[in-house]
Amino acid sequence: MSYHTDQRVYKHQLDLLNRGVPLEEIQKQTEMIKSASAESVMRELKASLIMSYIAEKEKVFITENEVEQRIASIARAYNADTMRVRKQLERQGNLSYLRSDMREAKVMNLLLKEAKIAE
Repeated sequence: MSYHTDQRVYKHQLDLLNRGVPLEEIQKQTEMIKSASAESVMRELKASLIMSYIAEKEKVFITENEVEQRIASIARAYNADTMRVRKQLERQGNLSYLRSDMREAKVMNLLLKEAKIAE
């Protein structure tokens, strides 16, 4: 459960980074997320498993070029060097979380594109 809680925290941090939220605010919000209930983590874990299943069935992949573009985007948001951001993600073991997050976003876009709304 701890691994999934850490993953949830990282996903939230990544979302905040992508939106350009100041690092001090991200640190404050990180503590709130860590104290979230196990039930919430379980819901997110189930959703993540479903998204992974759909990604496999629909052959949704993230290319290295897409990862580099995302890292560059994060670096621009913080006026930082792209290689430095990449190395920090690697050092913290968060590059796989970044890829996973990007893959889930791609799956969500696919689902929204293919959705048929019935009334």
